[in-house]
Amino acid sequence: MIKVDEEYYIDADSRSYTVLKKSVNEEGKETFKSLIYPRDITRCIEYIMQQRQKECVAKALPLCDVLKEFRRINAEMKDILMEIRKSEVIKYE
Repeated sequence: MIKVDEEYYIDADSRSYTVLKKSVNEEGKETFKSLIYPRDITRCIEYIMQQRQKECVAKALPLCDVLKEFRRINAEMKDILMEIRKSEVIKYE
């Protein structure tokens, strides 16, 4: 399993990837909820970026703060995507 940040993780099996979101249940144990099953890791990162942007909007921050946060999220995820794309050797459809 790959830890993307404190909340989001990526796991894989023989058929697809899984984006997981970590939370803590009432007993204090970590749990992971499966969110999406994309075919490639690039789509996993794009999905996490979209989710983080939605979470930012849901906080009801002033527009200028939301835009700053979007720029930060986009820059962070862009760096990750660039590294992934540099390392991809073969892409299966």
